[in-house]
Amino acid sequence: MKSLFYVMIIVTNIIILVSCGKESIQDPEAIGKNTFEILQNIDQYSLEEYKSNLISINELRELAKNEDVITKESKRNILSKIPIEKWNEQIEEDYNKLIEIGAEDEINWSQIEFLDYIYQIKTDSGAKETYGTLSFKFNNKKYNVKINSIYDGNEFKIIAINRIVGYDLE
Repeated sequence: MKSLFYVMIIVTNIIILVSCGKESIQDPEAIGKNTFEILQNIDQYSLEEYKSNLISINELRELAKNEDVITKESKRNILSKIPIEKWNEQIEEDYNKLIEIGAEDEINWSQIEFLDYIYQIKTDSGAKETYGTLSFKFNNKKYNVKINSIYDGNEFKIIAINRIVGYDLE
């Protein structure tokens, strides 16, 4: 009887952990919401925690093998040959820039206000990709940040969050 009780506790904990995982992004509109939530917590994330919100290089390489999703061979070749070091350097650079701008402008990330998310879906490269701009406000400044994502056949995965720029609202 005790062993059944422990098994039930373990199963319950596994269900809770799985249900608390990253939310799947089925709708391109949700990319903005998801990214906004990432930004609201960015100062709490380590680089590795930040990276866990983006598509990994291994996921990207696996995606490159899927001819049903990435229809052009040229795009599959590009995705499959991205050097791991270059990929990691770019993500780290993007992360550091977000942290740097946040520190310079004294952004309290948990208090940023969502303004808008505008995006385009492009498929001309043989992959379904979004290119968007998320706008948010903190104090008397509006910020725009660029977001790129790719559809993996099941959901959109964020490739990059970068090029943050702030504008005075006064």
